[in-house]
Amino acid sequence: MRRSLASAVAAAILAATAPLAGAAEAAPPGLFRVGDTGVRCLKQPCPWRGVVPVEDESVAAGTVPPAYAGDAPPVIAARAELLDQLRREIWRAWAAGGCLLVHGRFDRRGAAAVPVLSVDRIIGPCSR
Repeated sequence: MRRSLASAVAAAILAATAPLAGAAEAAPPGLFRVGDTGVRCLKQPCPWRGVVPVEDESVAAGTVPPAYAGDAPPVIAARAELLDQLRREIWRAWAAGGCLLVHGRFDRRGAAAVPVLSVDRIIGPCSR
């Protein structure tokens, strides 16, 4: 009886605090440059393609370090009806060395810290 009461109390506490913990971990929405970071290097590895958080579109390329850099974009997430289109546009810009300004959230999820870019919308090409 004592063990089941303790288990019930522990379960109730976890259930009550889980939504708060999830809310605290959620990445805030913002603007991101996706693709060409503006960084140029003489030595490898070089983060010349990545995801860069910016306050606004006027932030000069190469002045803010990338939150993610790699040969391929991070995992792209979006509403189901937009997902394929957004992935195509981002991959096209990434492969061509271009840059897109997007509104969304960038987060690293799970034990493997998989980088995920959740895109609300693509604003357009980055200004230089």
